[in-house]
Amino acid sequence: MKNNNTYVYIGRFQIPHLGHEAVMEHAIKSSNEVIILIGSANSIRDSKNPFTYEERKEILTNITNRLCKQYNPQANVIILPLNDFNDDNRWTAEVYDLIYSHTKNKNITITGCQKSGDVSTFYLDLFPDWKQDFIKEVKISGFDVISSTKIRELYFNNQEIPQVISLDTLHFLDCFKIKNLHIFNSFNN
Repeated sequence: MKNNNTYVYIGRFQIPHLGHEAVMEHAIKSSNEVIILIGSANSIRDSKNPFTYEERKEILTNITNRLCKQYNPQANVIILPLNDFNDDNRWTAEVYDLIYSHTKNKNITITGCQKSGDVSTFYLDLFPDWKQDFIKEVKISGFDVISSTKIRELYFNNQEIPQVISLDTLHFLDCFKIKNLHIFNSFNN
């Protein structure tokens, strides 16, 4: 059931996987306005952030277009860059500025997945004035935890990636390897 809130989803998406997609699906099913902030947008390529903001936006645009077509054709999905700061207050202010410069809606819901024992999701609690609507951690048979870190390791070591990424992501990764072999090889352990 759709509500009048704008849903906000923040992530690095360094490689988008089915857990990320489940959150996007939840947001698109729940609201007609979804804003996705791609973190570490200003980071240079390294083993933790091998893909640029533009590359990640391309993948997420393909995923969200498919999800909107399937679940909510009226949904408006906005994808924006979010830079890193070494200061939580400055970073939080940047998130507020980005959101309120792209929506007039004051009813904001932050969404994501609060993984048990994962300190990397602490930022979800930095917005006490927003509602929270989190999904449960996505479990896939044969894969303990869906982890972008593990997927990156497999990908850059030319190993098969288990079925924890969408065809949109897989297609991007296949094309990236062909078009950017020198970059791919620079991360190959």
